[in-house]
Amino acid sequence: MPILTVVSLPDSLNAVDAAPLLCAGVTTYNALRNAPLRSGDLVAVQALVASAILASSLRGAWVPHCGNRAWQREGKLAKELGAMSYIDGQTEDPAATLQRMGGAKVILATAASSRSMGPLIAGLAPRGRLIVVGASPEPIQVDPAQLIFGARSLGEA
Repeated sequence: MPILTVVSLPDSLNAVDAAPLLCAGVTTYNALRNAPLRSGDLVAVQALVASAILASSLRGAWVPHCGNRAWQREGKLAKELGAMSYIDGQTEDPAATLQRMGGAKVILATAASSRSMGPLIAGLAPRGRLIVVGASPEPIQVDPAQLIFGARSLGEA
């Protein structure tokens, strides 16, 4: 049975402007709403999805943003939306950085890039979960040892 979400929009917001909020917003909100999170947990967002950062921040999570662009371009917006830090995937290892922060309870993978998702698993805390909402036709490469020995899991929204 499909999940139906109904949202009341103000008259001042037209359908064209509201569409991205509903698609990305509802998808990321539901993924985080159903995640096993507690206030203060570390939630990493792969790729800049404003609604994911905002939803995580509103739940009281500590949100670093993992991206592949310069801080000057994405970092300012991510910080305005509640991200506590920005991890530049081209200049540092996101998984190692997340582990130095204590490991992410949830990593919300929003980019349509399966190749960039697999390496993030090592950034999860024990019993952490990679939640995939970014669709890609490529398979996600997973090292089973990362799941087994880290008590980590993969899931969808």
